[in-house]
Amino acid sequence: MADSRFFKKSGPFAVSDIIRIAEVQVLEGTDMGRVFADVASLEEATANDVSFAFIPSVKESLKVTHAGAVIVSPQFLNLVPAGTTALISKDPHRSFGLLAQAFYPQTVQAGISEKAIVDPTAIIGAGSQIDAGAIIGAKVVLGQNCHIHSGAVIEENVQMGNDCIVGANATVSHCVAGNKVYIYSGAQIGQDGFGFAMSVQGPTKVPQLGRVIIGDNVEIGSNTTVDRGAMGDTEIGSGSRIDNLVQIAHNVKIGHNCIIVAQVGIAGSCQFGDFVTAGGQVGFAGHLKIGTASKIAAQSGVMNDVPPKAVLMGSPALPRMEWMRQYVSLQALSKQKKAVPAAAQAKLKGLELLNKVKDFVETLKTKLKNRKQNKVETGVETVATEQTVEAPSVQTAETSAVQQPTPTTATGIQSAPMTENSASVPQASVTPTEAVQSAQTTTPTPTPVTATVAPQAHSAPTQPMMAPPIPTFSNGENNGTTGNN
Repeated sequence: MADSRFFKKSGPFAVSDIIRIAEVQVLEGTDMGRVFADVASLEEATANDVSFAFIPSVKESLKVTHAGAVIVSPQFLNLVPAGTTALISKDPHRSFGLLAQAFYPQTVQAGISEKAIVDPTAIIGAGSQIDAGAIIGAKVVLGQNCHIHSGAVIEENVQMGNDCIVGANATVSHCVAGNKVYIYSGAQIGQDGFGFAMSVQGPTKVPQLGRVIIGDNVEIGSNTTVDRGAMGDTEIGSGSRIDNLVQIAHNVKIGHNCIIVAQVGIAGSCQFGDFVTAGGQVGFAGHLKIGTASKIAAQSGVMNDVPPKAVLMGSPALPRMEWMRQYVSLQALSKQKKAVPAAAQAKLKGLELLNKVKDFVETLKTKLKNRKQNKVETGVETVATEQTVEAPSVQTAETSAVQQPTPTTATGIQSAPMTENSASVPQASVTPTEAVQSAQTTTPTPTPVTATVAPQAHSAPTQPMMAPPIPTFSNGENNGTTGNN
């Protein structure tokens, strides 16, 4: 039920009047003189009210309603309770809207408030209402029965037809509008378009020299913005409905009877055919052509031209069936992945373990290589040091040939002093045991020798080893020297 404090009701209306107003039909034998006083929902309606039903979800409510009359489609006719007048319509929702307008018409209390600011050159049509705080600029032309609410601003030279409404705090400039145009509170019509030329010096403003042209029977919702054209005009076709918070950029052309739902953004120079429907939060790129009777689902992102009667959804927007196939495919892939989690996880763990083993082997190789290299470098220095300290009688090739004291072997035989002309005997040619056995059978004459210790290419032993004396025996035939007895 409408609250009488806010809505002024007309009526009542007889069935014969309702047939004409709502464009409905009745069954044979219907009481044409029965009178109804109001409209209401199926649940709240009484015997004096008219209600309506047009969607399957209200079937149960229709069966038990107490409404005196119900506007229904032919397929719902058998659900109308006994004693309730059936008003038959091919479009029950539209018929109910027409009847509700008759019960609650827009009313205007003619007059201009003393607190309104109206330029003397403005032309205000008969029966119009200008509320306190409204501002009407120079040379504005308003038709008959217009209503300009408080705080609204109609800037100079704007023209609006009959039965127009401009809501509180709305602004209209650079605009030519037809009849029955309703601009809701806070809407901004005709302001500068977003026009800039970009360069290395920054943005340069491009003057917006066009207008906004609005047809008949158009509604523009609260806080919607319609920019005027840059060179040509921005156009809103007759019969179109634009919801709240919609952005329409410069030079956009909206066809007849289009429906633009809340938070839609339309970039510059788009052209819409007639009967286009755009769901909430749809975004349109610039300079697109949107075909007649096309439908764009909510939150779609339209990046290309749309052919007539197309149904698109998604971002980027695709034909509805193609988008649905992609959605179903993604769902199938998601379920398929969930069906074999154990095998997938086992394989993944195996690969991770293999990679860890490979990394461990490579790290171990590197460490062993570095350790071996360090041992080689340290070993060479150790060998040289030990030979010098433990066997001072042994000379290397790099040292000078200085005669050392002759060591005495375990058998009491002295080794010959080492000279440069002495024969050099390899360290491995005579072992200590062989030397003792030879000394017991012969009486050789020792000759001096020069012992050379070459640096070892392998790692030095961890425990120092004393090099045994290397006795060298000569018969004195070749060197002309005589050893000590």
